[in-house]
Amino acid sequence: MVFLHIGMSKAGSSAIQQALVDNDAVLRTCGIIYPLSGRRGNAHFKINEDLRRRRATDHLQRALVEAERVETVVISCEGFWLLGDDEVACLAETMGERKVQVVLYLRHPGSYLSSSYRQGIKQKGRTRSVETYLAGVRKEDRMNYPRLLERWGRHFSLRVRAYEAVRGAIEADFMQAIGAPLDRIDVRRRVVNVTPSDGAHQVMLWANRLLPAFLSWRVRRAVRRSGWRFDFLPPIDDEPLRRYGREVVQAWDLDVMRRYVPEEDLKVLLATEEGV
Repeated sequence: MVFLHIGMSKAGSSAIQQALVDNDAVLRTCGIIYPLSGRRGNAHFKINEDLRRRRATDHLQRALVEAERVETVVISCEGFWLLGDDEVACLAETMGERKVQVVLYLRHPGSYLSSSYRQGIKQKGRTRSVETYLAGVRKEDRMNYPRLLERWGRHFSLRVRAYEAVRGAIEADFMQAIGAPLDRIDVRRRVVNVTPSDGAHQVMLWANRLLPAFLSWRVRRAVRRSGWRFDFLPPIDDEPLRRYGREVVQAWDLDVMRRYVPEEDLKVLLATEEGV
């Protein structure tokens, strides 16, 4: 059995990946492996990059070979949700006759966009305004969850949860999904992706815009360590992102959503407030 983990929350995905690494020895005794092949850090970014950049599966095939003698293999990368139709089809072809289940954590669009904008400032040196970022999101049609679900559901069995419904216990929810014994593993929450204050993000954004890349990277690293010093700065006005998130939700094909998403989780995704 192959489990493909896809999460739209960086913090949630990082927590799951860290839990998989921390419990590696116990999981292996239970016939569950989180392959080393294809990993960068704790996630299988190399598998994702293979598929997105050249529709290749070299690292994926190595991960599957590594897991040949176990019952269950887990492949995890939050970036999988950005794969296109052809790339998902390529992944499915590589899986062959293996039984595969996709464990997908959807995030409320307003919550996702707000978090993604800040992540780009902190990690990628983003310089764009909220409005410019939103224009790119609109063009990519990135929040079309019904299309996302059909893309993956065409090839695999799906288990879909709303991230906001399980965010406080996402590690335990995932471990239960893959059949791990909760009484034998450690699923305590680990702080693996701290989100600085909006004031800290404002400083990082100014540094990204005004300084050379190598200097702005140093500023971002320093600010992440002492972000509380900038709490006096005004918050980022991300209302355009949240408003667009609400518009997207209203345009979803609910027949498709109900086909894949449990009703209680769908209520969370359809809520006016994103719970953040």
